[in-house]
Amino acid sequence: MLFRNTSRNDDNMNIEFNGDKIGLVDAVKFLGVHIDCYLNWKHELTSIEGSISSACYALRSLRDELNLDNLKMVYYALVESRLRYSIMFWGQSHEYNIKKAFTCQKRAIRTMARIAPWDSCREHFIRLGILTVPCLYVFVLLTNLAKKLPRYESPDDKKARNKTRRRDIRIDTLNARLKIARHSARYQAVLLYNKLPTDLKQIDEITKFKNSLRIFLLKRCFYSVDDFINFRNVHDILF
Repeated sequence: MLFRNTSRNDDNMNIEFNGDKIGLVDAVKFLGVHIDCYLNWKHELTSIEGSISSACYALRSLRDELNLDNLKMVYYALVESRLRYSIMFWGQSHEYNIKKAFTCQKRAIRTMARIAPWDSCREHFIRLGILTVPCLYVFVLLTNLAKKLPRYESPDDKKARNKTRRRDIRIDTLNARLKIARHSARYQAVLLYNKLPTDLKQIDEITKFKNSLRIFLLKRCFYSVDDFINFRNVHDILF
């Protein structure tokens, strides 16, 4: 596979092994994730759409046989696990990707909650305690970042945090010359961390941080990552 940054890039390569020419492909499935040469993740989202469509059929078939708690277990096993597996790659790659995934997720919620296609799912996300796709993206990136936070702190930042016992120091934004680099999980994780309320950044224990972050996201039920980035209610109560 030859990775390209635009569709106009017509570079090619010829590779041979033991006299046999190795064919060039535009997409490949690697460790369960569909990767394409433009890194636009369209093949992965198509796969996710198919998986969630099958999951919706299972949820529809089981909703008369299972109570809501058991039905949610099926949802986590068939829907959220599929979304979570690769969301850090495509979550901010292109707006149409996260919208497509969110539409699929809302279809599953409507199936569980028995609501019409034109009804809002927001109250049902909150009632069921399920993270929206944008919230799930924020949750996955920030819980992974929290485990590696010391790598991003300068010696002065670490000294200041230890002295004040606070974790509200901003991490320097990573340099990213290309737009595709600004869509990367590492760049977005730093950007999102700097938007967290101070109360959350003060939590040092990883498990407590994950639980508190989940509660924060469930209460707000953000419908886009931009909603999270632009959230500015400093007087809002965390719990």
